[in-house]
Amino acid sequence: MTLEELYYVSQIVAVVAIFCSLIFVGLQMRAQTRETRYGTMSQILTDYDQIMSGWSNDPLAAQDYFAGVNGGLEAVPLERRAAHIFLVSRLLRLYERAYIQREAGRLGDDAWEAIHRGVEPATAGKSFKEYWQSRKTFFSTAFVAFVDKEMQQNQPIAFPRTFYASSAETQSAPP
Repeated sequence: MTLEELYYVSQIVAVVAIFCSLIFVGLQMRAQTRETRYGTMSQILTDYDQIMSGWSNDPLAAQDYFAGVNGGLEAVPLERRAAHIFLVSRLLRLYERAYIQREAGRLGDDAWEAIHRGVEPATAGKSFKEYWQSRKTFFSTAFVAFVDKEMQQNQPIAFPRTFYASSAETQSAPP
């Protein structure tokens, strides 16, 4: 083999090596993007679970949620109304974060659908609508447009009375 032939062979080997290197880098970037997406999804779903725990671990908060969906903020006892509003606010902040991450392509459709379907009943409720009208200016413009559109499409929701106690039952419940 002549020196010139050896040169051509080495050039071919170099091109193949560079090509293989680019494939490897592409695969690594794809894996890193997937891991970033899974990390984002995991964090948002964990935060969603914590918010739901706020209602499910506190019977009075759960009662307030159902009463508020059906009857508005006035249906939530005054001494617990602020806590209810803060839980709704936390839920909306999470929903906004999920919306922004989805728009950026960092949240998969499966996680988005789980959160969207979970939040949708709350957004169709009376207390949410009252809250949203007074506080929506604190959220991003794109998210406000999205929620406003969703609210127009959502059918009003009312949970069966068996989901929550009557006012008298709630007030007489032992602490």
